[in-house]
Amino acid sequence: MLVIKPGFYSQTKFLGYVNSSEHREVNFSLYPDHDSLHAWYVYATEKVFYNTNPPSNENQLVQINCAKNEYESFQIALRSEENLSNVSIEVSDLTNQQNNEIIGKNNISISLVKNVYVYYATKKYWPDPLSPYKPFDLPKDFTQPIWFTVYVNPDVKKGEYTGLITIKSENIVIKTFSLSLTVWNFTLPKEMHCKTAFGLNKGRVKQFHNIDWDHYYSTVRNKYYQSYKDHRVTPGFIEPWYYEALKFSYSNTGDKVVFDINYSEADKLASLYLDDYGFNSFMFGKGIPKTFCGYKNWTQGYNKAIIAFWQNISNHLAAKGWLEKGYYFILDEPYVQAIIHGGDGRDYVNKIKRFATLLKTANSNIKIAQTLYWKWAEPYQILKNYIDIWIPNLRLIDDNVVSTINSGGAEPWFYVCIGNLGSQPNYFITQPGMAPRIFGWMQWRYGVKGNLYYSTTSWTQNPWNNPVHSYWNKAGEGFLIYPSFKDEFSPKPCFDGPSSSIRWEMVREGIEDYEYLCLLDHYISISLAPSVVKSHAKQTLNSAVNTMVKSKTDWNSSPSTVYTIRKIIAMEIK
Repeated sequence: MLVIKPGFYSQTKFLGYVNSSEHREVNFSLYPDHDSLHAWYVYATEKVFYNTNPPSNENQLVQINCAKNEYESFQIALRSEENLSNVSIEVSDLTNQQNNEIIGKNNISISLVKNVYVYYATKKYWPDPLSPYKPFDLPKDFTQPIWFTVYVNPDVKKGEYTGLITIKSENIVIKTFSLSLTVWNFTLPKEMHCKTAFGLNKGRVKQFHNIDWDHYYSTVRNKYYQSYKDHRVTPGFIEPWYYEALKFSYSNTGDKVVFDINYSEADKLASLYLDDYGFNSFMFGKGIPKTFCGYKNWTQGYNKAIIAFWQNISNHLAAKGWLEKGYYFILDEPYVQAIIHGGDGRDYVNKIKRFATLLKTANSNIKIAQTLYWKWAEPYQILKNYIDIWIPNLRLIDDNVVSTINSGGAEPWFYVCIGNLGSQPNYFITQPGMAPRIFGWMQWRYGVKGNLYYSTTSWTQNPWNNPVHSYWNKAGEGFLIYPSFKDEFSPKPCFDGPSSSIRWEMVREGIEDYEYLCLLDHYISISLAPSVVKSHAKQTLNSAVNTMVKSKTDWNSSPSTVYTIRKIIAMEIK
């Protein structure tokens, strides 16, 4: 008899197999016949449930393709006809047999796909969290997906790299997979073309990690930043806010307000964010202060102080080379603000215009970003001369809206939220695996340059135990990553970074897909190839996008199609 190990007990309790007061022993076969273990290759875009049965033809050859400086994920699903203990996964180096070049196994990460229970609507367990790999016990008739991610460095030579994935139980080999990675002869750039602003709710991180602010800023925040960087995503704003880190004094000199600003602390934050982590955009200011420098808003003194303050800051940001990447966000969703706080939506729009006038007077190069949920035509007409980044909700996006934004010289983004239901993609756990990935293709389909999401960490309760937003009643709403508890059921102070999710991984895949489209489009524009060749490449690009996205409600959720389309695009690029 073998006593269940703590890791196994936690997993079975988590999935509802063992009552919290139950402690029992289970018979394990320590040297199982390998035929009792079913193992098969699965696309990263396919969700594998704990009760998923193996296919009739179990594919034990993993074939993946990617560019240089790209991450590529896949899954191997395990299901056994008897209990297995101490299951371990080993990956070899990947070797190019043509030139003996190696992609080291340290470039391959392994995670265990966990399940969370969605009590509303579906009333079942869904795969989503990814926990760092450690040996585990596999109960009989339970399907455990293993998540692999390969990173290919920019200096890796093109070609096919092969290796082995070995699965053991109690250190006895019970299954092997062949892994073949084809590295294409092009490289994704260091800085992605796709702009993002995915909020990081620091208050929730502090709360659920059970830490104080000192530990958040000194340790945990940067680990979350690293996860953002690894997933090609920008947090949207520096923490603490750039303008909040400024130390300044001011004096009234005649008709002017003169500021003496110490930028040292704020610049350290900005340098960490923009230079060290390489984020490609940031919100350097937000809101309409009710008072400033002792003046009530909209008074003459207030207006002069705001103009002088932001003139000083914008000139400094420009000198540092940061102004171009930055933007000011005045007021979120003005018509929703009217519903929440009362009043007419146009009043909020006019407040935005009034404050934008002050910012543009300070420096016409200050970019201003604006979200819209309900209406488009009315606020656009009022604000078109002030807004540089328009961020309509996906439900408002169409070819005419994007064309109007472009013709006005502004940059189009979009965002989704709880209001994007039905056949529109979102970040809900219960949507197809392709949903978070399809946004990269949807951006290209509509000519949208950026993607905003309000939060990756707005947990309303422990998401390991309950992933459903307590107010909006949707699983995964407001979060894409998990707090990394050492004990998922009795959280203690935790100074680790976040645990990823299938959805977080698919966000990165979508951004990288978008980069493929950018590369092919660039190749077409600069190529000296005959016009017939360029025409074929352009046709390939358009056909690929149309296969993936016809409209915001008609998009391809097939787990396999995206890989076929990517290969077609890659053949054109190289």
